Amino acid sequence: MEKPKDLEQYKKWLDEMDCDVKCGRFEKYYENVLIAVREQFLKSPFWNNLHESWDTINANYYAKTGYNLFGDRLIDTHVIIKPYLSILDKTYRKNVIFNDNWPEPPQKNGEWLLLPKIFETINDCLRTTIIVKYLDGADSILDSIEQIAKKNGLETHHDYEAKDEGYYAIHEYIIMRFEIPDFKWDTKKIDMMVEIQITTQIQGEILSIVVDWKSERFLGHAAASSTRSPFTNLIPASTRGMNLNPSNLRQLCSASLHSL
Repeated sequence: MEKPKDLEQYKKWLDEMDCDVKCGRFEKYYENVLIAVREQFLKSPFWNNLHESWDTINANYYAKTGYNLFGDRLIDTHVIIKPYLSILDKTYRKNVIFNDNWPEPPQKNGEWLLLPKIFETINDCLRTTIIVKYLDGADSILDSIEQIAKKNGLETHHDYEAKDEGYYAIHEYIIMRFEIPDFKWDTKKIDMMVEIQITTQIQGEILSIVVDWKSERFLGHAAASSTRSPFTNLIPASTRGMNLNPSNLRQLCSASLHSL
């Protein structure tokens, strides 16, 4: 088969690569698996311990800095399932768009990322976000999360993410064992990553501004005023033309906070 040129062609390619797992059937299966995983995660000792430690983590940060660490409580509803189409698109990018080794599998892994492998390979099928008030608070909560994970016998790893448009966050990954239905409706146990994004309040607002900008640039219209970030008018004029990259992110955050 020729190299898929869009997602519809890619779905047909996937169906040919794995005749036992069709894209149409897999969507419902994916949803059922992630519902089960989410329920188990919310009942896990790790998540309960994090809830129980929330006030203590904040108090310890306040004792060191004189500031509160969090703006909000830890909320179960903020633990979300990545939509199936986003997962499908992610495999499309890995298998096709960014695959310089086509028609062979990507050289990095040496094998195709097919649908049955996504639960143990893709790291953000289940994810949540913790928002801290200040940049140094991100490392503080990261340390606390990793201590709680270690206490519960869980492996972790993290990445510092930075993008040219100014996005900055720590992506923490908790590796947990879940019992899920298999594709034939029996059950099996898998080790799966849960992503916890740690970012600052201003980063959330910057991301909203970027979404507004992309909406206007790529969709041909500006976002409605009711959905535009209220932070847009708070960013000082001296920084509005700034290319938001990691090297000047601290300058933008500092200037914006001082304008409040």
